[in-house]
Formats: sequence, structure tokens, C-alpha cells
Amino acid sequence: MALEKTNNAKTPFNINSPVNKYDLLTLEQHKHGLTEEHILLAFQAFDELIPYLGVFTQIFQKLRADFIAAVYSDELTGTTDSSKEYVQRKPFFLLVKQDQDQKIELIEELKEQLEKLKKSLFEKHNHLSEALEELSKKDNEISDLILLQTKLKEKIEEQQNEMNKMENQMEEIKSSASFTEHQLACDISDLRDELEDAKNEIKELSVFKKSYDDIYFAFMDKSMDDDEIKQKKQSVVSTKRANLENELESAQRIEEQILLIMNTMIEDYEKHVDAHRFIVMEKCSSHAETDAEQDLRELELDEANEELRHVQLTFQNSVANLLTELGLLEQHTGMLNEHLQMLEELKPTLIKKKQEMDQKWKGDSILSAGLELDDSLESHFDPFIAQEQIFSKYSAMLYTSNNQGKTFEELKDAKYCASCGEKTLICPHKLTGPEKIFILPHHCSHIKITRPRVRINKQATKNNEKLDQQWELFQYKNSITKSHTESSTSNTDISRESSLLGMTDTHIMHTTQKLWEDYNKRTTSERKIPRFLTLEQTQAIIEQFLGYLIWTDEFLTEVDVDESILDLMYRYMHFQYMVADVANMAAHDFLSAITQYSGVDKTIQLLGHVLIGNLDASCLRYILLICDFITAVDWKEVEDFRAFATAIYPFLNEDDFENLQMSYTSYSENKISQYHVASFLINLIIKHREPRFRDMEIKLVQYQGQENGHLTEVEFKEATENLVPLCNEQIRNRLFVQSVKSSQLELSKKAVPIMKLAHIAAFLTLEQISNVIRENVLLKLKERRAHLKPIAIDAKEQRASNEGDYNGSKLVTMTYMRQLAANINRQFKQEEDSIYS
Repeated sequence: MALEKTNNAKTPFNINSPVNKYDLLTLEQHKHGLTEEHILLAFQAFDELIPYLGVFTQIFQKLRADFIAAVYSDELTGTTDSSKEYVQRKPFFLLVKQDQDQKIELIEELKEQLEKLKKSLFEKHNHLSEALEELSKKDNEISDLILLQTKLKEKIEEQQNEMNKMENQMEEIKSSASFTEHQLACDISDLRDELEDAKNEIKELSVFKKSYDDIYFAFMDKSMDDDEIKQKKQSVVSTKRANLENELESAQRIEEQILLIMNTMIEDYEKHVDAHRFIVMEKCSSHAETDAEQDLRELELDEANEELRHVQLTFQNSVANLLTELGLLEQHTGMLNEHLQMLEELKPTLIKKKQEMDQKWKGDSILSAGLELDDSLESHFDPFIAQEQIFSKYSAMLYTSNNQGKTFEELKDAKYCASCGEKTLICPHKLTGPEKIFILPHHCSHIKITRPRVRINKQATKNNEKLDQQWELFQYKNSITKSHTESSTSNTDISRESSLLGMTDTHIMHTTQKLWEDYNKRTTSERKIPRFLTLEQTQAIIEQFLGYLIWTDEFLTEVDVDESILDLMYRYMHFQYMVADVANMAAHDFLSAITQYSGVDKTIQLLGHVLIGNLDASCLRYILLICDFITAVDWKEVEDFRAFATAIYPFLNEDDFENLQMSYTSYSENKISQYHVASFLINLIIKHREPRFRDMEIKLVQYQGQENGHLTEVEFKEATENLVPLCNEQIRNRLFVQSVKSSQLELSKKAVPIMKLAHIAAFLTLEQISNVIRENVLLKLKERRAHLKPIAIDAKEQRASNEGDYNGSKLVTMTYMRQLAANINRQFKQEEDSIYS
């Protein structure tokens, strides 16, 4: 073999420098890395060098043999090149490289096949997903169709049942109609017989009539042509008048129906608003522990507000359509009234007819006086002198029905009465004799009697009330001047006992008439069909209004501060009901409810006095803070009120606490509950006997200037800086200007009675120390119950059965109102975002 013959062949290593020659030969190969020629050259180098190794020759020969066995395999290879013909064994690294190349090629082929399989599998997966989606859509369509099929079946069954009912009704109507037809046919036959008899009688009497007429015209120079023309003209005018009156009555009924529908829509809308308020308060009262729960609560509140916004838009559109219908109906009614007025002008007046009859009677005999009165004169003669303030107190209208009360028609004898303002049948202005007989129509089954609306002469009422109000105002000013003169000359260290118990109701200078006068100034529309609110509905509106009031205090920085509390109430109505006419209607109903329930609920009574102007608007905020403290107490005994009062009014002495406890026991009839305590404190505010108000009023007297009993803005600011140094200046300024507007004073004077400024200062003081008072209330009650003797416990438990507890409505607190105000602010922000987006 070639490797074994290297020893005998002449090699290039015969040169003197073997290293250089080896390097030169390796460079001549022009190949990098380990190759077969390179290994062959290495073994040739072994063959050349081993003979020169001396004692190491044998060991290196063995090493060479081992290297050959390790490098070369048993597989043979060779070449056909004529210059280099040899056959030798193939090295292991070439075999490994060939095997590796084959494996790489195999791997590449497998990768290509794998990619093809993946692509095919992906396409099949996509086809499968599309097929599944299509299958799910088909399933949904099938389910929808099944649901639609069931609904259609139900609808078909309902329509079938309705058809059966209608068929039964039709059979009943047919039977009744056939019976009625038979009766009417009998009546017609009877009437025909009577008509024939009457014709025969007329034919017989016509001969006598002709003779009588000939004799009459022989003695009368005047022909009957003018009278016939006059009668014809009067009949035409009367027919037109009757048609116009019927059209006016129909228009009035349509207007009443539209107003009733509008009242129903307002009531449904208020139910939605009230339900939304309950949902929002329930969400706000729940405590969210994590950020996720808070985000979920905010999302639910936004969804609730968005749903309310949708309801508001629907309500606004519906009301706009109804108002359009009312406007068109008013135009139509105005045209009918103009036509009726024109007909009234064509008809001779009563005075003119009397003068003509007097002139006619002058030449006739006295026995003929009154025998030639016209029927129309008798019918329009009014023997009843109308009362100045109430016009239709004793009037009534009758309707009859011949179909078991399903529909009603007015009686034919009904006529329009100018004094009552409506069409009436029984009326003091029409009854000319001691009795009147009305003929009912044929087959009358039901009679309906309605009374017209009572119309009041407002001008006379206003004049009388203005005189009474001016006299009350004169008396009030005299009493106020006298009381403030005495208080200014007396010692400022007057005892709190006298300030608490020596009060009267002279500060109540306005009545509810002021609310209606203000309402008439704001709108000229008349509330024809008012909506009577229940006590619960009135309380719900008050809660929402108080929430709106707190929202203006806490979230509006540049609010119209020159508004009174009454202006703010009307602004809330426009905010809540969105349409001006509907807001005025709701305000009318709300003011009527305040007037109606002021004697039932103390909170409503307090709001009424605030709106009138007898009390300052800060009293509402003050009682809300007080209710925060009341709801924090678990009321068990009447004696708990004394501990509560010591925490609320720490400036009172023992005699004041004793008198206050006795007053509460007498007021509540020895009972204890949240409602009784709040009602008692509101009663003290209304009676102007609230301890903190009286104490603050005494302190403010020291700061009055030239105007007795009043403080200017500068004087009040100085007083609050000394008495309430840490109060909110923005709230203070807003309450002062609001009090100026509520008192109907000029802004240039800016002088407010000390009594109302005491309310503002007391509220600012209580708000500043509210946290301390809340802690002191619980602490005082805990100390009192801890010091109770065991012997007295049994007696108190026995008395507790007599005291009872009042499970009244939930008190409205400042905390609750602030939550409601926060939601109102959220609604405004959400609406602004929707507008900007």
C-alpha cells in the first residue's frame, strides 16, 4: 500500500530543514483543515524522521502503526489519476463527514416534509375552525328560529283566543243589536201610527187654523215675513253656537286627557329617577376593598347613569311631542273662542231686550205684561247673584249611558254657563223655578254626575291677602325693633336660660302665599290638572333637592352665588325635568305638597319655612349634620337624649339641660327614636328656640354696627373670623349672598338680620367641630350607660315598654347627601365627556 511504501520512496524530506519543507508542502496543498493528503504527508514525515531518532526508533514505529490503525479504517479507496495511482484505506474522519453529510441531507428533507405537513395541518385546522364557527352560527340560528317559532305560536294562540273573544262579543253585540233593532222597529211602527194620527188631526184642525189665521190677519196690518226671517236667523245662530260650544268642550276634554297623560309620564319618570337613586346609594354604601372592586363599582355606576340618561332623553322627547299637541290645541281653542265671541256680539243683549219690551208694553194693557216674553230672554235671565270668589260651587253636569256604562253622552239640556265657565246642567244661574224635570234618553242604563272645577276670583283674594300681609309685616317690624332695642341695651352676659326659653314666633313673617306669588311671577301658565303627590314622593323629591344643594356647595366653584334658595329650587326642577313647562308643573305640584304635608312631616315644614324666607337656607344643612349624629346613636331610653344634648350643646348649663330634657319628654310623649329626636330639634329650629342658634345670635349682636339688628358683609366676616376662624370662606360668602337674596334685600346694602346670620354661623361652627362631636356623642352615651345602677336597670326596662320606639322613615343625613352629590357630579362629568366625544 502507499503508506507502507513511504520508507523506500524518495521523499521531499531529504532536504536539510525538515520543518521548513513540511510547512512548504502543507502550504502547497491550498486546503484548510484536516484532509486525506495532509494526513498522508504527516505519515510520510514520520517515515522520514523515525530513522533519525536513534533509541526511539522502535517506539515511534509502534506509535506510527497505532496512529495508522486509529486514523484509517478498513474501507479502501483509490484514484484513477495516471500520475498518482494508489489504493489506500479511507480515514475515519472522512467516513464520519460523509455520514454527517448524509444525515444533514436527510434532516433537511425531513424538515421540508415537516413544514409541508405543518402547513397542511394548519390549513386543515383553519378549515375545521371555520366549519365549527359556521356550525355554531347555524345552531344559534336554529335556536333563534325555535324561539321565534315558540313566540309566534304563543302569539297565534293569543290572537286565536282574542279572535274567539271577539267572536263571542260580536255574537253578543249581534244579539243585542237584533233585540235593539226589534225594539226600534216597534218604536218606529208606533211612531208612524202616532204620526198618522197627528197628520189626521192636523188635517182636521187645519180648517179651523185657516179660519183663525184669516181672522187674525184681517185685524193685523203687519205681515209675518219679518218674524219668519228673524226666527230663521236666530235658529242658524243658535246652531252655530251649539256647534262651537261642543267643539270647545271636545277641545277641553282632549286637553285634559293630554295633561293626564303628561302627569302619568312625569310620575313614571320620577319612579325611574327614584329607583336610580336607590341603586346608586346602594353601590356607594358598599365598601370596596380592592382596586378591582372599586373599578367594578365605578363601571356599574357609569352604566346606571347612562341608563338614566337614556330615560331622560326618552322623557324629553315624549314631553316635547305632548307640548306641541297642547300648543296646537290652544290655538284651535283660541279660534273657537273668537268665533263664539263674534256670535255673542250678534245676539241682542238682555238690557236692550228689556228696553224694547218696556217700550212695547207701554201702549198695551197691563194684563198682557209678561205674556209676550221671548223664551231666549227667559233662558238667559240670571236670578243668581254670583259669589265674588267662588263661581261654580253648586253646579253639576250629567252624562247618560245606554251600553252598561262603557261610553257616556251629555244630556241634551246642558248649556254653557258664563259664570261657571263650563257647560253645566244643574246650575244656580239657570234654575228659574222651584223645580226642574229632565227627560232621560231611551234605554238609559247609567248616569254620571261631574262637578266643574271651582274657579276663584284671584284678584279679590290677592287684594285681601296683601292687606293682611301688610298688617302682619307692620306688627312684625314693630316687635323686631322693640326686641333688638332691648337686647342692645341689656347686658351681653345674659344667661343662656333666658335665651333658650324666652322665644316667640314673631320671626315667622311670611306665609305660603309668597310661594304662589313667586310662582305666578315666574310663569304665566295655569296648572289646570295638578298632580297630587304622596308623602313618600314628596320626601323623595326633597332628598334629591338637598343632594343638588350639597352638590352646588361642594363641587361648583363658580356657581351663580346671587341666587336665593327659591331660585336654586327652580334651577333643580329645570335640571331634573329638563323642559321648562314640565319643570313649572313639577314645581307647582311640589309646592302644593309642601303646603299639604307641612303639618305632617317636620322636615317638609322646615323646608317650607326656608323657601318662604322665615328661616335661612343654612338650617337645612345644619339639620343634615345633626342627623349624622342622631343616626350614629342606638337609642334605647328617653334619658339618652340628655347625654346626646350634652355632647351636641356643650355650652349649656345644668338648668338648660334639665329644661331641654323636659321639653323633649313632653314633645315625644316619653318615647325615644331617631325620628322623635330629629323632629324635636327641627321643631326647636322652627320655633327659634334652638340653643346654638340663640347662643350665636347673642354673640353676633356684639358686632352690629349702625343698622340695628343687622350685619353687613364686612361685619359678618369679622364676626366669623373671631367666632369660627377655620371656616370655609367660599361657603360662608355663598351663604351670606344667598341669605341676602332670600331676604329680598338690595345687594348694595348687603345687611342681613342677625337671626338669619346666626343660622349661618351655627352651621359653620358645627361643621368645623363635627368630628369631635361625633366622638363625644358616643363617649357620653357610653359613660352614662356604664354608670347606671343595677337597681335602676329593671325600672328602666319596665319603663321602656311604655316609651316604645318609632320605626319611621330613614333620616336624611349629610353623609347620604354628599354621596348623592358625588353621583350628580359624576353624571355631569359623564355628560360633558359624551358631548366632547
